[in-house]
Amino acid sequence: MIESASSPSTPVQHSAATERADRILELTQQLLPVWHRHIASVRRHSDEAVSNMLVAFAEFQRQVSDHCQQLGQNMPTAMQGSSHQLLEAFQYQDRLSQRLALLEQDITRLVEQLQDAHAPPPDANAWLARLRGEYAMNDQHNDHSNHAVDGANNGTQDPHFF
Repeated sequence: MIESASSPSTPVQHSAATERADRILELTQQLLPVWHRHIASVRRHSDEAVSNMLVAFAEFQRQVSDHCQQLGQNMPTAMQGSSHQLLEAFQYQDRLSQRLALLEQDITRLVEQLQDAHAPPPDANAWLARLRGEYAMNDQHNDHSNHAVDGANNGTQDPHFF
């Protein structure tokens, strides 16, 4: 009996599927390092900018405090509140940096896996479980499981709870 060309097990279709898989693998091997470099660059520049802002803010706060002491006054309550809000914003950026670092590490791991022709194929469930085990924040777990609730604070607005 001759198999029809529409049969899923024909050599032509198997060859096309293999070629598609090879092309996807090649794309992934070339694309992931680019993504990794972009994430690393964004994180590095962000960390540097925040570090510079923290130094400038500490100096500004010291100058205001010194000026208030010279005048025999306490730092205005509004200034203290603004200082607290600014520090929370920096803490939020730190959370973003931690999340980007985790993505960098996982992309590096995947690139290494793809480049090792002798490595056994990775198990997706084990890979995802290992990634989940690296999470430090509830919003990471929610994002991983796609359980974020529309309009809800999924941990991204309150930087106090790491």
